[in-house]
Amino acid sequence: MLAANENKAQTLAIEHASGPLQVLAGPGSGKTYLTIRRIRHLIRHHGISPDHILVITFTKAAAMEMKERFSALTQQAYPEVRFGTFHAIYYHILKQSGYSGLRIITLKEKRNYINHILREIKSGEAENAELCNELIKSIAHIKINGGCSEDMESVSFFYDFEEKIKEQFPFIYNEYCRMMREENKIDFDDMILLCDKLLEERPEILSFWQNTFTHILVDEFQDISPMQYRILCRLALPQNNLFVVGDDDQSIYGFRGAGPGIMKQFMEDYAQASQLTLTINYRSGPHIVEAAGMVINGNKERF
Repeated sequence: MLAANENKAQTLAIEHASGPLQVLAGPGSGKTYLTIRRIRHLIRHHGISPDHILVITFTKAAAMEMKERFSALTQQAYPEVRFGTFHAIYYHILKQSGYSGLRIITLKEKRNYINHILREIKSGEAENAELCNELIKSIAHIKINGGCSEDMESVSFFYDFEEKIKEQFPFIYNEYCRMMREENKIDFDDMILLCDKLLEERPEILSFWQNTFTHILVDEFQDISPMQYRILCRLALPQNNLFVVGDDDQSIYGFRGAGPGIMKQFMEDYAQASQLTLTINYRSGPHIVEAAGMVINGNKERF
């Protein structure tokens, strides 16, 4: 039923029963409004247990805001619904699945590791802050793409390192990872890598989390990385109750391997998926909408 303050597309998204659904939604179109009301609808009208609902977004602040708005909407009736970022959720899965004692590495520790390795290979570049930062970025680039050796070969073209560093990069990468393992430390990229490996190699653990999270809602879907997406697809099986909201005209996590093309990928991977578009902007005046339209008309990877 169309509520007084809802448009038709919002109501259809809120009342969608099961299976994959993609919502195309730009800024100011009421994404959070419909997401928290969809959670309530799943619980009250479809009998979904609150502790089987997982809501993921990209920043801790956004996750907290959504949780607070949902709590206010329902008068704190369903605290079991889990809200979190991709990293927080995947880290939670790791810790609950036997990965104990993991410690998150700090930026200072990362730099100490890199400088130690540079001294070890006698590069003469230890304490070079710019090189250190570039190597940290390049290591993250490898991890984002699954830690493939092919990426180690290509990283020299991605970053403008001097020849000696290019030649030694596979050693730098492997030594850095070894030092982290020895001290039981992980970074944010490791959270994704380890979770992907865990769910691939341990089907009983994958089955447990699939039964735990039977309905998954994702905000800012255009910023998901390929590996985050792969894990998400695994978790959603076999019901594929995936509700994803995103804007294929924006993406701010390209440096992590994300891109708005994932919106089209979703519709290819889930041929049975429905798609809705939120076309009303409740936040911006007509002159802002018109100017934004002129900018995004040049985008190619869009619906």
